[in-house]
Amino acid sequence: MDHVVTLADRDLFKACRRAWDLGSPARQNFEPIPTPEHVDLAAAVRAGLGAYYFPAMWSWSRPMVRPIAHDTFDKALQTQRQKVCPEAPPPVWAEAQALGHATLDSYFDWAEEQDTFTAVRANEEFRVVVADPDHPDDGVLAPDGGGIHLQGVVDVVVSDELGRLWVVIHRISDGRSARPWADPGILALDDGPGMLCWALESFYVTKIAGAIVNELRVGPPPSFRRTQLRKPPKELAAVRRQAATELAELVDPATAAYPSPGPSCRTCPFVAPCLALAAGEEPGMEGYRRHVPEVIQLPPRTGSLGPQVVHGWKTKGPGTSQPAV
Repeated sequence: MDHVVTLADRDLFKACRRAWDLGSPARQNFEPIPTPEHVDLAAAVRAGLGAYYFPAMWSWSRPMVRPIAHDTFDKALQTQRQKVCPEAPPPVWAEAQALGHATLDSYFDWAEEQDTFTAVRANEEFRVVVADPDHPDDGVLAPDGGGIHLQGVVDVVVSDELGRLWVVIHRISDGRSARPWADPGILALDDGPGMLCWALESFYVTKIAGAIVNELRVGPPPSFRRTQLRKPPKELAAVRRQAATELAELVDPATAAYPSPGPSCRTCPFVAPCLALAAGEEPGMEGYRRHVPEVIQLPPRTGSLGPQVVHGWKTKGPGTSQPAV
């Protein structure tokens, strides 16, 4: 059986193996039970940006696109709210909505001079085989003999004035922490953008010049930074070799799960069970549930060859999940 690893799962594995062990679909598959006060503002802002950079509207004037982006943000936030508090929402939702609109308006003003490219793809899913670096025609095998695939969603792919393709990565965070921007050297060492560039080169079968890390801090006040990272072929070859080793370890059931204490612990959803495990106690997962994705059956469609039936399922966000036992 083949193994499918998502970029989010890989990032969690890199950040903290204990959090990955608790939250990965391939491991214990827990998620916190959302409360009426929980708002994923970053996800809603990302949805608004997806509309703003939608390639079919890229030739439109930006004032025409702004209301569409705001409307997309509102719909994404409303979908979230209906899942956790379908009746009267607490005030935090109205506050988050106002903050999100203010952040998007400020970003659009800032981006008008920054966006010197042409958007060619947005919110596109991809899935690629993890190739053996020594035998490119063969895939890396998991310990059980199955193949390994890397799957994810790219925020935006753009073309510059020379026709080179770049990956735009939106990194959206809560600006109220007032932490300084990461040092450019740290961004250059971050292998996440290189991993995405390598995956998209395989997916599109074309060269990717590099990544543009587009950082947004949701205010008040909102702030933004954009860093362009060139990814030469030698660097992507090294990332490809790293992926082969790293992802084979990730899908191995025998891989040890240990914590990596650091600043990310402040926002980690698994702090309580992690502390219990560190003390040699049972983790106690009363506030968690097993994640089950929402699935939507794809309907029949008509194409150039006549009526066709699409077999399989398409996942779309979190759905009804089972309580933790």
